[in-house]
Amino acid sequence: MRLFRPAKGDAGGLTNVRRLPAGCWGERYAVFALRLIRTEKEISVSTLGRYMVMDRTSITRALAPLDRDSLIKSRPGADKRTRIVSLTKKGLKLVEDAEPKWRRAQEALMEALGEDRWSAMRSLLRDTTRMVRHRAVDALAGTP
Repeated sequence: MRLFRPAKGDAGGLTNVRRLPAGCWGERYAVFALRLIRTEKEISVSTLGRYMVMDRTSITRALAPLDRDSLIKSRPGADKRTRIVSLTKKGLKLVEDAEPKWRRAQEALMEALGEDRWSAMRSLLRDTTRMVRHRAVDALAGTP
């Protein structure tokens, strides 16, 4: 399965990414999730959800197509409520094949934005992520 396909006139291949199988929540997020799982070797669904700023229900639903297509496998964790996911050989190959394309897309984005804008954008995204996480915790706790 090829994840990246440059669009006509898109030298960096940034705008047109081939869809993963039907039902996948987004190819960029899928590649990101697969890369996180590879980095961690094994990771709980809850931890992966925190990294991706997704609640447990959403991340579980989002991982279903990756599991269906045998890109990931899961097993029970220390208790019955925990699921641990890891890459299959097929998933690892997909990530390894996508890595150079991911890197080129990242480099093209960096080149287009420039170091100052990239740094500002990362700071803004980091701050926004923290705010979203705190609001989610506050909402669960019932505080405004």
